[in-house]
Amino acid sequence: MTDAGFLPAPAVNSVNNIDGTGLNVEVLPATGAEDYRVHITYNPPATLVDAWIHPHDGNWRSPDIWVDSPSCNNGTCGFDADNGRTETDRGDLPKPGVVNRLYARIFNHGPGTAHNVRVDFYLSEPFHALDGGDVDPDTGGNTAFNEHFFTVIADLPPTDTGVPVFRSVDPAHSALGRRAHVRQSEDRSRLQ
Repeated sequence: MTDAGFLPAPAVNSVNNIDGTGLNVEVLPATGAEDYRVHITYNPPATLVDAWIHPHDGNWRSPDIWVDSPSCNNGTCGFDADNGRTETDRGDLPKPGVVNRLYARIFNHGPGTAHNVRVDFYLSEPFHALDGGDVDPDTGGNTAFNEHFFTVIADLPPTDTGVPVFRSVDPAHSALGRRAHVRQSEDRSRLQ
């Protein structure tokens, strides 16, 4: 370890609270045949990350959950990202029988970088008001959602504009109920 970034004391031997994550690393002197010992501690700050999406409005719609359809909508055709456009809600309805993209815009208003942020997508087809699903993130019952997907954001730095993430879905109908939940570490916030 002749090129190590840290050496035992009295040299620089520790770094604390890396990127605001609560991760601490310290290089200690050898006690036996090893060259060095490394001591790692982790004390995640509960209030330094704030991963979330906007809750629903009075019509059960969130400005941070939307469908990007490959069909044309008011002269805008194809997926936004594939055509160099900003990924945003353009009022697209799902196009049945082809792959659509379901988006959730995720924010982190804390000063630290959130790691391993899990975004769960819950879908109901043909629509949320029609029963028959077997997954409900709020009750665990069979009241609404019949599909569940998730994706993970490895690192989510502080952002006021949000980071769009998506899952590809192939709906059988043009009506698609949707909900997203955000989880970071042990914290789970209910969001719609």
